[in-house]
Amino acid sequence: MGKLAATSSPLVFDVGANRGQSIARFRRQFERPLIHAFEPGRGAFAELQRVCAQTPDLVLNNIALGARRETRTFLDNDHDDMSSFLEPSVTAWGEIVSRYPVEVITADDYCQSRGLERIDILKIDTQGFDLEVLRGAEGLMRESAIHLIFMEYYFTDM
Repeated sequence: MGKLAATSSPLVFDVGANRGQSIARFRRQFERPLIHAFEPGRGAFAELQRVCAQTPDLVLNNIALGARRETRTFLDNDHDDMSSFLEPSVTAWGEIVSRYPVEVITADDYCQSRGLERIDILKIDTQGFDLEVLRGAEGLMRESAIHLIFMEYYFTDM
């Protein structure tokens, strides 16, 4: 973490950006973070765009990261921070309000297409889809090009 702590401008991937809660935290923690945010939910992305409209050094992506390039059905939950590609179990909260197709790409492909050679912080909060996101960053991990992976984890079936 020493190398990361020494930089004022880390490259951050906020996967499952929701309405920008983590973006605000990263901007408080670092002087000039460059953030690439990924939010596949339509409503959450619209709110993310509204909240972050004047935010510098921020790239907003209304797509998902996963293990391979594909289109998947996204399940919008009435608690948008619980929306997922996975069906909720009986212990999950909220109700599915809509289902629609979402483009999924890999972190490896995204970085390659934009000439990004590293990710300083990979934050993943994808309601059970986290392992798929990591699988899509296999090349970056193999090259030790991700310095810190930060994940939220709930012990709830999806």
